[in-house]
Formats: sequence, C-alpha cells, structure tokens
Amino acid sequence: MIFAKVKYWIGGSLKNKLGSAAVEFAMILPLMIIFLAVVIDFGRLMMDYHAASKSVRDASRYLTRVEVTCDAAGGAVNNAQDITIAKNLALSGSINAPAVGDYLLSYWTDPSTIMITITCIENTGQYEGRYTSIAYIPSLTVTATVPFTLLFGVIAFSGPPLSFVTSTNMAWMAI
Repeated sequence: MIFAKVKYWIGGSLKNKLGSAAVEFAMILPLMIIFLAVVIDFGRLMMDYHAASKSVRDASRYLTRVEVTCDAAGGAVNNAQDITIAKNLALSGSINAPAVGDYLLSYWTDPSTIMITITCIENTGQYEGRYTSIAYIPSLTVTATVPFTLLFGVIAFSGPPLSFVTSTNMAWMAI
C-alpha cells in the first residue's frame, strides 16, 4: 500500500496536512509527562501516608498497655525501653531495632521524628469502669513527621523538603 501526501485546497492555496498531528503531539507530550509524574507521586504519597498512619497507630496501641504515671504535673511512660519499642514499631512494624532493609518506608529511618505525648485528664467522676479509682487518666498521642521525596521532584520541584504528619490519640488501657 502506498501512502500519498494529502493535499487540499483552503483559502485559495494548496495546503499540506501531513505532519500536523505529529506537531500537535509534540506540543502536548511535555504536559502529558508532567501530569503522569504528578499522578504517580500523589499515588506514592497516599500509599506511604497510609503505611505510616497504620504504623503510628500500632505504636500508640502498644503504649496504651504499658505502665504510665499521670498526675497534675503531667504524664510519663515509666520504662524508657517501652518508648524505644514504640518507635521501632512505628518505623519497622517490629519491636526489635530495625536493620537497613527492615524499615516500612526506606527513607523514614529517624526515630527522632516520632513524638510521644501524654496528656493527663482529670477524672472528676464522669469516667467509670476501669478509670473509677484513677485521679488522672492518661491520653497517649503518637505523632510522626515523615519526610517525603518526590520521585520526579528533581526535575520539576526544587523547593524545601516535603514531609507529612500523621498522629494517633488513644486512651490508656492499663496493664
């Protein structure tokens, strides 16, 4: 089959239409690539946020079962090893210290990005059951600031480093 150049008459002159689709595609291609990169990076961000959120929730759930002191001055976890275990749970999903390949997110390896806060809520009799004889009820909050690197950010984004924050708050359940 032989392809011939398509020529047609417009406005009193003969025009050649062959190649106009290629020119239009060349004009749209950079926009399509940028759109694809944004979609991929947004999908990665949502996937990583979900993984970090679940791991922070696991760390918070662990801390609700450890010994905590709470009074008018504030609260604290009694055993420092429990804080280390909670941070390990958040970073790797395991109570053991994570090794190089064990992290849930390969770029989130710093335990100092995880903050553990204990708020003591005064029990004036409105909380019953497990909390009846407790003057101050501990509320544990685990917050993580997770750094995020855009996959295609080197090409299009040169601003400050990105990060997202996930937090979980749970009531202390006692031992």
